Amino acid sequence: MSFIAKALERAKLQQEHPAHPKSLKERGDLCPVEITNSGWERPAEPPGEICYTTTRTVPVKLETMMRNRLLVGGTNPEVMERYKLLRTQILQKTLADHRNTLMITSPLPEDGKTLTAINLALSISQELAQTVLLIDVDLRAPSIHQYFGLPAEPGLVDYLEGQASIPEILVH
Repeated sequence: MSFIAKALERAKLQQEHPAHPKSLKERGDLCPVEITNSGWERPAEPPGEICYTTTRTVPVKLETMMRNRLLVGGTNPEVMERYKLLRTQILQKTLADHRNTLMITSPLPEDGKTLTAINLALSISQELAQTVLLIDVDLRAPSIHQYFGLPAEPGLVDYLEGQASIPEILVH
């Protein structure tokens, strides 16, 4: 389901269930922020709803994703079904414990951590009520950008060193 379709579905659900917390529109602001000492913006108050900021949208070639074994467009139904099963099991367990963070790791290099993390993130993002933020925390050799065929741009290390802000490193 596309990003726009998800947004329309969320808006429809909010109209049907007015008991939800006040929407950002009703509060009279779009995304109130404050500037921290580190120079990046954060919400001035915990939002009642997801508060999106402007992020760069970068087009990704379908051929690149398919070549790198990323699950898109029904390319491999058997593997997609396995990731859906994994996604369902993870979401059931994490949501039951009121958790929303997942880390993929292994003791050895080249065990498939990055490919698993990307495909699981893609699978979770296809759920209507889920939003995914995929972070490459391999500080020595980040590689998620390569799977999407994107150039190496400022990332987590640059942010940690104070050379980039959060909005500069986010990519949609």
